[in-house]
Amino acid sequence: APSYQPGQAAAPAPAAPAQQVAPAAEAPPIERASQFIDEMERLFPAVDKGTLEEAAKGETQLEDAVYNVIQQTAAQQDEARVATVQAGAPPAKAAPAGAQALTTPLVTTGACCFGLCVDVIAKGNPITITGIKTASSPGLNWGQGGAVRCQVYVTEGTSRGKELDPYPWTKVGESQAVTLPMVSWADVDPQYGYLPLSQPVRIEAGCTAGITIHTNDLYGLVMSVGSGGGGDVDFWHEDENGELSDNMGMFEAGQVVAEDDFLSVQAGMSLGAALFEEFDNAMMPQPGGLSGVLEYTVG
Repeated sequence: APSYQPGQAAAPAPAAPAQQVAPAAEAPPIERASQFIDEMERLFPAVDKGTLEEAAKGETQLEDAVYNVIQQTAAQQDEARVATVQAGAPPAKAAPAGAQALTTPLVTTGACCFGLCVDVIAKGNPITITGIKTASSPGLNWGQGGAVRCQVYVTEGTSRGKELDPYPWTKVGESQAVTLPMVSWADVDPQYGYLPLSQPVRIEAGCTAGITIHTNDLYGLVMSVGSGGGGDVDFWHEDENGELSDNMGMFEAGQVVAEDDFLSVQAGMSLGAALFEEFDNAMMPQPGGLSGVLEYTVG
């Protein structure tokens, strides 16, 4: 045995052999996924189990599985928002090839105005308006016709409530001198002319675009004000009970005046001499629909 003298430091004890720590056994994939799902059910009580199982599949870290759930639920929320926007839109139809055209009602009772707001709604497919055709009234320049200044504006959503507010509108066409054909209620086969349109107007499926057309002359633009064609507007319209209707067969703002499989056109309000301003004389705004043709493509 070793001897120790006073003041002599004790010899260090021999080091114990290092303990070998065995790595923890990794849970089998099925058991690990089950553990992840149990944990995520506490974290995401509103998420269905199928989504949690899909998120946990193949993952070795809980954090990765949780990230998958967050990504998946975000995608589902986006799909729900799209469905909400498109709610009410009919199922999409097969897009026809080439340009399409919708002719709206004839001018009624010689109605005319400085300008008009209308709404165009795309149904189950997106559409792009490539041309707008309409006419002036025979009252223009005492029946001689002639050129008028014309502007075309578009707004996202309905035109209603924006007739006196310039800020939501974007100009998409302007001409200092456009000459349109003159059309009256007596023309059963009217000929229309193109409005200035410097860029196409795209409307997504289920969405609405408001369109404003404005000229510098009271007779610059014809419009349809009732459900009858030509001079046949029924001012003394009777309902099914034989009683007079409140609007006497006249269009109301928001009423569909023309439609086909891909779009519908709604009546809006007439405009005064000053664009986006109140009428400055005894005239009053009245509901009216576009008289003319919308040319468009689908898709």
